[in-house]
Amino acid sequence: MTYQIHLSGIVQGVGFRPMVYALAVDYGLCGTVTNSSQGVVIRFNATEEQAEKFYQEVLASAPPHSVVVAHSLTPIETIRFTTFTIEDSVDEDLTRVLLSPDFAMCETCRAEMRTATNRRFLYPFITCAQCGPRYSIIQRLPYDRANTSMHTFTMCEACAKEYTDVADRRFYAQTNSCPVCGIRMRLYAGGDLLIEEGDILARAISLLREGKVVAVKGIGGYLLLCDATNPHALSLLRKRKHRPTKPFALLYPTLERIKKDASLRADEEAALQSVAAPIVLVSLKKEHTVHANLVAPGLRTVGVMLPYAPLLACLADEFEKPLVATSANVSNSPIVYTDDDALTTLAHIADAILVHNREIVIPQDDSVIRFTEANRKILLRRSRGLAPSFLTRYQSGANTMVAMGAHLKSTVALQHANQIFVSHYLGDLESANTINKHTLVTQHLLDVCKAKPAKVIRDVHPEYASTRLAEEYATKYALPVAHVQHHCAHLAAVLAENNLLDSEENVLGVVWDGSGLGIDNAIWGGEFFTYYKGNILRTKHFAYFPLLLGDKMAHEPRLAALALAGENKEMLSAFFTEQEWKIYTQLLHTEYLPTSSVGRVFDAVACVCGLSQTLSYEGEAALLLEEKARQFYRASKNYVHHYPIAFAGEQVDTQALFKAVLYDVKAKVSVEEIAFRFHLTLVKLMEAIAHQQAVQKIAFSGGVFQNALLLDLLDQHLGTAYQLFFHEQLSPNDENVSFGQLVYVNEGMRLVNEEEFLLLEQEKNKDITKDNYVFSNSR
Repeated sequence: MTYQIHLSGIVQGVGFRPMVYALAVDYGLCGTVTNSSQGVVIRFNATEEQAEKFYQEVLASAPPHSVVVAHSLTPIETIRFTTFTIEDSVDEDLTRVLLSPDFAMCETCRAEMRTATNRRFLYPFITCAQCGPRYSIIQRLPYDRANTSMHTFTMCEACAKEYTDVADRRFYAQTNSCPVCGIRMRLYAGGDLLIEEGDILARAISLLREGKVVAVKGIGGYLLLCDATNPHALSLLRKRKHRPTKPFALLYPTLERIKKDASLRADEEAALQSVAAPIVLVSLKKEHTVHANLVAPGLRTVGVMLPYAPLLACLADEFEKPLVATSANVSNSPIVYTDDDALTTLAHIADAILVHNREIVIPQDDSVIRFTEANRKILLRRSRGLAPSFLTRYQSGANTMVAMGAHLKSTVALQHANQIFVSHYLGDLESANTINKHTLVTQHLLDVCKAKPAKVIRDVHPEYASTRLAEEYATKYALPVAHVQHHCAHLAAVLAENNLLDSEENVLGVVWDGSGLGIDNAIWGGEFFTYYKGNILRTKHFAYFPLLLGDKMAHEPRLAALALAGENKEMLSAFFTEQEWKIYTQLLHTEYLPTSSVGRVFDAVACVCGLSQTLSYEGEAALLLEEKARQFYRASKNYVHHYPIAFAGEQVDTQALFKAVLYDVKAKVSVEEIAFRFHLTLVKLMEAIAHQQAVQKIAFSGGVFQNALLLDLLDQHLGTAYQLFFHEQLSPNDENVSFGQLVYVNEGMRLVNEEEFLLLEQEKNKDITKDNYVFSNSR
C-alpha cells in the first residue's frame, strides 16, 4: 500500500526533509519527501504496521527547531516507488505552512568557523541545515534556495557534494555556501570603496579599535558598532545619531565575557543562548568594563546579546571587548537594510560601512526581552528570531483577514487557512519610511502566503497611519472594513493568548498604556474592563485629566504634571520658562481633550521626582522611575506603605493620587521611596478593584506592563489570591494590537453598556437585579 504523511507548522527550513530521508533509508522504505505550500509531504510504500511505526518515528525525530502543529497519516492511491528521494518542491495555490524565523548560528558551525584547518575557517556566512537566515531572505514558498535571496549564488563542487550527501550535516541545506562560492564583502568609507579584497574583517576591527563607528550588515539590517569601553566612541555615536540618552545594546563575544560585567540568572542565560538569540536586559555589576553612563544613562540595566550571525561572531571574537550594536537608522525611521540606502543614509553616522551581496528581503530589528525577579518573561520587542509565525492556543478561523495594527509600535497580523501570522515590530508610523516598511511587510506576508483577504481590520482612530493604510487597501480591493477600539484589542489579545475567551467566570482586564481613542472621543489609557464570553464592559478608569497640547504631552512629562497638579501647580513653575508658564497655565482653562492615560501619570510622577521634564525617547520617564523604585525595593522588600486608594465618584481619582505624591515631594521624601510607593499604590488599586468586582482572574495588557517591578509586585501581593494572566508570546505594548484586532472580529466581541452586561449577569445568576447589582461603569 501507499501512504501519505502530511506535516504542517514550522517544518520548512529546519532540516525536516533530510531527517525524513535518512529515516526512510534506515527503515528500507521507498517513496518521496517534498516541501509544498502546505507543509512537508511524505509518500511511501509500506504495510499498515510499517506505516504507523514510521509515522510515529517521524514525529518523534522532528528537528529541534521545527514545530509540528498538525499531522496526518492516510492511505492514498497506490504509487510504485523503487527508491526514496527528495523531490522538487510543489507550489500550490493554498498555503498552510508557518514561516520559519531566522536561526542563530549553531555551536557546530561556530566551532568549524574557529578551526584553522576547516575550509570555512573565519568564513562569516557559514550556515547549515539547523542555522542561518530564513525569514529575512525568503521571497516565496515553498522554502527552497530558488525562492530565497540565496538563488543568485551557485554552489561550488564541494558545497554541492555536501548538499547531496545524506551523511553530511549540510545535506539539503538551502543556505549552504563557502569562501569559494559564497557571499562577498566590501568595506566603504566616506562613500568610497575602501577595500574589497584581502582581510576586510581585520580592517573593520582596526577601525573599531581606533574608536571609529562601523556599520555592519547583519541578518535583518545594518547595525552600528563601536567600542563600548571607549567614551569618545560612545559620545561620537550619540552625537551623530542624535540619540542623547536612549540605551544602546551591547554585543559580547561569549557568555563568560558578559558574566564579567553583568549578573545573569538562569533564564537570562538560556535566552541569550537560545536559537532566537535576542537582546536580554540584565543588571550590571558594580564593577564593569563598559561606560554605563554613556551606554544606558540613568539605568543599572543594560541590553546584551551574543553574536547570532557568523559575521558578528568574527568581529566580536577578534575585538574581544564589548561592542555597542544598535540598529542603524536615522531618527523616527526604520532600520536600514539595503546596501544603496546604507551607503547614502549612514555615511554621516558611520566612519566605515561593511556591506555584502546577500540581499535582505525583509528587514528586522533584534528582539528584546527582560525577566522579572519572579522569572516572568516580558517581551519588549518581538522581531528577528521570533517572527512572523505565531504559535498560540487560540483557534483561528478559516476566513482570511488582515489587521493593520496600531500607530505606534506597529505590527500587521494575518489570519489565513486557520493559521495566524503576526509580523515583527515595524516601528512608529510617523515617517514615510516606516509607513512604506509597513506596506512592504504586509504585501510580502500576503504574497508568501498566497492570501487574499476578505476583510480588513483597523483601529477606530481615523487619523492613524495604520487606519489610512487599511482604508486604502480596502478601497483598492473593494473589501469591508471592521473597526476595533484600541484597548479592546489589547484585552482580546491577552485573553486569546491565555485561552480565556470562553471563561465561565468574569475576567478583570487591566489595560494601561499611553493612549488610544475611546468610543467617547476621549483618549483612554487607564482602563479596567470586565469580560464575559465576548462581552466587554468598561468597569472603571482613571478619572480624566487634560491632555495638554495633544501628542506634545507624551514627549514632555512636565505637561503631564501640570495637567494633574491642580491647586499645587505653582510647584512646577521652575520646569517652564516664564512665557511657557503663562501660555500653558492658560490652556488649563480652555477646552481640552480628556485622557485617562496611566502612561502620562507615570510621566508626571517622574517629572516631580526630578527625573525627567522632557523626553529624548519614548518611555524614558517610566524607565527612570522604575529604576529608582527598584533600588528602594531591593533594600525594603517588606515595605507596605502606599498612597490612599481614592475614587472620584466611581472612577479612580487620578488627581488625588498625584496630590499625595506631591505631598511627599514637599516633605522631601526620597525619590526612591516615592517611586516605590507609587508602584505599590497601583498594585493595591488593582487589588481593590478586583475585590470589588468579585473576580478571581485578572488579565493585563498595555505598555505599562513592560515594567518588571510592577509585575513582581503583582505576583507578590496578588499572586496568591488571584490568577494573574500576562502576555506570553507577544509584547504587552502595542505590538499585540493587530493580533487583538483579529481576535475581536473573529469572536464577534463587543463593548457593551451596563444594562446589556446586567442581562448577562442575570443569565448566570437569577437572583441579580438592577437594584442589587452595583455598576461602576462610566461610558
